[in-house]
Amino acid sequence: MTNKLPEKLTALRKQFHFAQADVAEKVGVSVNEYMNWENGNKICDITQLVRLAKLYKIPVVDLLDNTKVVTLPDPEILYQSVEIPFMDSEKEDISYTNAIALDEAEAQRIIEQTQSVPKYEETTESMGETRILDANEIQKTTANKVVKPQPSKKAEPKKANGIPKKPLFIGVGVVIALLLLSVLIGLFRNGGDNGGSVRLNLTDTNRFALGEQFSVYLDNNGSLVTSGNTPDLSAFQNVVQVSAGNSHLVGLKKDGSVVCAGSGVACGVEDWKDVTMVAAGNNHTVGLKQDGTVMCTGGAVACSVNSWEDIAAVYAGGDFTIGQTKDGSLKVAGNINAASKVQNVKNAKSIAMSDQEIVVIDKDGNVSSYSTGTGSSSNTSSWKNMRMAAIGNQFVAGLDQDGKVSIVTNKDDLAKEVATWTGIRYIAARGNTLVGVNANYKIIGVGDNSYNQYGIDETQVNPSATADVKLGAINNVNFNSTTAGLTITWDEVKDTDYYEVKISTTPEMVMNSVRNSVSVGSERLTDGTTYTVSITPCSRDLTKYQNGDTKTATHQYKAAQVKLNAPQNVSVTPDGTQIKVSWSGVENAEFYHVTIETMTQQANETNFTIDGSHMEDGKEYTVFVTAMSSNTRYSESDAGTAKFTYKAPVLKTPLKKPDILSNATDAQGNWTFTFATDENAQSYNVFVNDKTFTIDKGEITIAPGEANLVSGTEYLVRITAIPKDAEKNLESNNGADGTGERLTYTVKEPEPTPTPEEKEEEKKDG
Repeated sequence: MTNKLPEKLTALRKQFHFAQADVAEKVGVSVNEYMNWENGNKICDITQLVRLAKLYKIPVVDLLDNTKVVTLPDPEILYQSVEIPFMDSEKEDISYTNAIALDEAEAQRIIEQTQSVPKYEETTESMGETRILDANEIQKTTANKVVKPQPSKKAEPKKANGIPKKPLFIGVGVVIALLLLSVLIGLFRNGGDNGGSVRLNLTDTNRFALGEQFSVYLDNNGSLVTSGNTPDLSAFQNVVQVSAGNSHLVGLKKDGSVVCAGSGVACGVEDWKDVTMVAAGNNHTVGLKQDGTVMCTGGAVACSVNSWEDIAAVYAGGDFTIGQTKDGSLKVAGNINAASKVQNVKNAKSIAMSDQEIVVIDKDGNVSSYSTGTGSSSNTSSWKNMRMAAIGNQFVAGLDQDGKVSIVTNKDDLAKEVATWTGIRYIAARGNTLVGVNANYKIIGVGDNSYNQYGIDETQVNPSATADVKLGAINNVNFNSTTAGLTITWDEVKDTDYYEVKISTTPEMVMNSVRNSVSVGSERLTDGTTYTVSITPCSRDLTKYQNGDTKTATHQYKAAQVKLNAPQNVSVTPDGTQIKVSWSGVENAEFYHVTIETMTQQANETNFTIDGSHMEDGKEYTVFVTAMSSNTRYSESDAGTAKFTYKAPVLKTPLKKPDILSNATDAQGNWTFTFATDENAQSYNVFVNDKTFTIDKGEITIAPGEANLVSGTEYLVRITAIPKDAEKNLESNNGADGTGERLTYTVKEPEPTPTPEEKEEEKKDG
């Protein structure tokens, strides 16, 4: 029977716009080996079959079973499906040279191999990266007519022992599908770092980033390839995307968390999770969440994205943010003149931005440009089939599907240099610099290269020539330590195309510079260490000039210190005898010294409390706050200051306790108290039987009805002195804790009046 696998592979590859060499590299075989599969000369083993199915996101059985019609995701529109019909070989009478159908032995071999399928780690090459091909690698294919599958009569196979023999290909596909179920589950689960809900892989999105002093590229293994003065990237493990502002770099990890190299509010991403795309502006960072909402840290205007929903991609400019919805329309946060025009864009596929311009590539590869200021936009209307764009100060560059870079610029030298570029995989731009990743996965560039953001395009060098004329010698090598690191300069050598510079750092640095200078970041150097530097003048065309002699020089590096910025917004808040000092944090400061007169104390935060009990009342003091660092690269700052006048708190004394001196009742039941007084008291509060009486002397008489007094009953009597001057004295503490003196209220019965008889009797007795 006819093997349908070759035509399935061909149709799938073309649907995904892959070349044969692309697929071969993705599944780890030679181009010739893969072409044999499509030609029907060979059948791939089960390991490669699993990789092919994973590449195209389809079940293995769909490749094996001749009766299966493959359904796969449209590579341009995620979540939609496209049915790929295959040729009806019976109607069209199509066959393959040396076509091989599976026999019993081959089927058994494939089944046995399913027991030990090695795990296949999907790289970026498995995710659809465009590969630049040598024309010699590509084999021409013959176009076949493709029709919808039609039911057809199948010839009955020969019988064995009188029993019809079923076509093995169909049965093997089903068996393999069952046997591979557990294997496929593991293969299609790409784990993250921390077990979160997001699982991400490398794609073409955010593979290349250019900062002001560095460039960073994510290679196919997820490793960082850097050039220039890169920040500390030790946290950039398992990263699948990178994006750069002027001085900070953000990375998106496999588990949807985000890391940042740099400082300031733009790096406030440590708590982000479930993120699927990142974008760095000059002073802010944007993250797209799995649910289509957007996170942002940094500038308030650019971060006005809280209400955004249904977002599929995010992009960050100087002080604005653009969100691309799933239908290709755009949203804008920030103040740019082109906001209204950009928000009317439909069918967008990708965006590039700078402070001056926005470039939109639509799903057909056409390019539109919009000015963000008052200037005019670049004319990119003639560009076709573009993959990505990059914008600098005086140019706009576009990269097409064939690896060719187009550029709109008034700089002839820049345009001329870019015209020689071929096989470019990614591009990026910033300021006066344009960089690209070439076919050899090297970072090359044109324009400003002050910090060695790029090297030389080695594909333009002819290594096999033997010219008689040698380039001149390197003279006057000079070293200059700066706060950023070490700058090395030398005299320019005539006719030199570039200089190869090697520096004995650990590991050794090798740079190709088109200028007669290079810079090394301070993070790669150790203070007091002696480094050896070798410089070789080189020619791209060795038929004209031989490379010059290598010049070697040594230099002991002395780190230039950076003076920390002075603390700002120093403020003082007195609180009794406590003096509270606060200030704004200083970048790169590890601690602070807080000084008042001769007393200095260390603060590890941006606030500190000083005991002011020793200070003089009414005296003006100055507090000094100095930023400090234990890193020898930084010197202490000038002091931030604030003045304040110390006002000593008044120590209040309580009034004399108004002790009860006497209490008595008269015949009418009036209860009279006398108590001790204080000359500083203004009045006294007397509490008896839930009644309070206020008087201004040391004696009070309470009638029985005023306090509902009952003879023979014990009452709590509490007296409190109220001060004349509350700034000097406190109320007396007599009874302040709820106690007082407990006294019994007693009224004596009046003696009876004697009768006349008793009076006469008294007289007689007298």
